[in-house]
Amino acid sequence: MVGGNLSPEMLQRAQLATEARGLEAEFVRLDMRDFDLGGRRFDTIMVAANSVLHLHSFDDFMDFFRCVVRHLLVNGRLIFDAFVPNIALLNREPGRRYPVGSIRHDPLGDVAVDESVSYDPITHINTQPGTGRPTERETSGMPPLDCG
Repeated sequence: MVGGNLSPEMLQRAQLATEARGLEAEFVRLDMRDFDLGGRRFDTIMVAANSVLHLHSFDDFMDFFRCVVRHLLVNGRLIFDAFVPNIALLNREPGRRYPVGSIRHDPLGDVAVDESVSYDPITHINTQPGTGRPTERETSGMPPLDCG
């Protein structure tokens, strides 16, 4: 398994998490629009966590797909996810908490999971309720998505 990311910090976190679980993987610093893994080919390439949404132009997408094609085996597959904004979700009352469900956590018991949304339609950024500051996701080094 090979993992790639543009951020050295994210690669370090991935390496530490992998080692903590007793697993092995190779991690490579790369830009998904322009990478070459020396002729290596894979049966599956997966791009997680809406990362393709950081590609802002048609050329960015084309460069990404060209790299993927160069690295896929014949009949290989590309798997990615992309968040499609839901206007009803984005226009929820800012700061109000909405129940999502619950999970079972052995030491803690049942843990309720809820969310709140404070979305700015001009900047396309979710802010921390009541602060106007971007959430952690928007401050983690990823550029905001320009939907305009």
